[in-house]
Amino acid sequence: MNRNKHEEERRKVEETRAVGRWIGWIDSFVGQLRHNE
Repeated sequence: MNRNKHEEERRKVEETRAVGRWIGWIDSFVGQLRHNE
C-alpha cells in the first residue's frame, strides 16, 4: 500500500514536469510570435 502511494507521487511529479515543459514550449512559441511582429 505504501509503495502504491509512492508511485502516485512519482506520477504527479512526472505530470508536473510535463506541464512545465508544455508551458515553457508555449511561452517560447508566443515569444517568437511577438518578436516577429
